[in-house]
Amino acid sequence: MLKNILHFFKANKIKKKREVYKKDIAQSLHANNSTITEIKDVEILKTLSLEGESLKDVAALIRTGDIASLKNIPGSENLFEELTVIKFADQDGNGYAAIIYDSYELWEEPVVIEVFKMNNANA
Repeated sequence: MLKNILHFFKANKIKKKREVYKKDIAQSLHANNSTITEIKDVEILKTLSLEGESLKDVAALIRTGDIASLKNIPGSENLFEELTVIKFADQDGNGYAAIIYDSYELWEEPVVIEVFKMNNANA
C-alpha cells in the first residue's frame, strides 16, 4: 500500500515539475544577480534517489558534458529524497543544466543546488 501511495504522489509531482522547476530556477538565478532573464525549453533529464555520492557523481557528469552517461544512471524506487537534473535554455538560446533537490515532504519546495553552463555540443 505504501508503494501505491508513493506512486500517487510521484505521478502528481511529475505533472507539476517542469513549471515548478522553471519558476524555482528563475528565482534562484535572479537572487544571484544572474544575466539570465528567461528560462525556456525545460527538459527533465534524470531523477534519481539522493544516496551517498550521487550528487558528486551527477555534478561530475554534467561538468564533463557526459549527458548520455547521466541518463543511464540506474533509477531507484526509494525517492523520498531525490535529485532531478534538468536542462534549459536562456533568453539567448544558451544551454544550461541544473541539479534540483526535492523531497516528498509536503511542505518542502524543490531547491536548486547548482546551475551549470553547457557548451553548445552538450546543450
